[in-house]
Amino acid sequence: MPCKTFKLDNIMSGDGHSINTLLNLFRDEHQGLLFVKDTTLPEYSFIAIEAIWWSIEHCEDIKNEQTALSLFQV
Repeated sequence: MPCKTFKLDNIMSGDGHSINTLLNLFRDEHQGLLFVKDTTLPEYSFIAIEAIWWSIEHCEDIKNEQTALSLFQV
C-alpha cells in the first residue's frame, strides 16, 4: 500500500482542505497515528515522539525532528 503523504507548506499556510486531509490521515485505520487507548484520556491522544516520527514518514517536506515539531506547535 503506498504511503499517503501531505505537504507542510499547505498546512502552515492555513489551507482548510489540506488541514482536513491531514486530520483524516491522522485517523486513517492503516496509516494514521498510533493513538493511546485509555479510558482516562481523550479519544485522540497520542505520544509526541510517535507523532514526530509519523510526520517525517508521511510529509513530503519534513526531513527532521525539528521541522516535524513545528507542525505540532501551530
